[in-house]
Amino acid sequence: MDIGQLVKHLKNQYSEFRDPYLRIRGNCVQCGNCCRSLILTYRKRPVYTMKEYEKLLRWDRLTYERFVVDDVQSESIPLTFSCKYQEGNRCSVHESRPEICKTYPHRSIFGMGAVLEESCGYRLVEKDSFEDILEKKMR
Repeated sequence: MDIGQLVKHLKNQYSEFRDPYLRIRGNCVQCGNCCRSLILTYRKRPVYTMKEYEKLLRWDRLTYERFVVDDVQSESIPLTFSCKYQEGNRCSVHESRPEICKTYPHRSIFGMGAVLEESCGYRLVEKDSFEDILEKKMR
């Protein structure tokens, strides 16, 4: 494989391994959107059914019982949840919130298609462009 083919191959594969090259920047501005209409995951994919949500509850009731289903859609649309401890835009149990809340937004959610609301103080940015990464690897 010549260098041109290698570059083309790596560029095609870039989206699959780019997560380590992403960073979360910014700060919480207490908009509260992360606690409303959120999508939970089970086995690294969005929860689509109440049956999957019940599995989450069996796995970690303390964490997941705080989330209430907003509306049951069709099985082709992920369920959305809201936190029952949200008062206005703030968490009423902030000091004892679970890890899932403390680490929001985690890079892994973007690989599943998550998008931050405009009002969110966090942004997803690339550390380096593909070309920058390739150049560093070639040295």
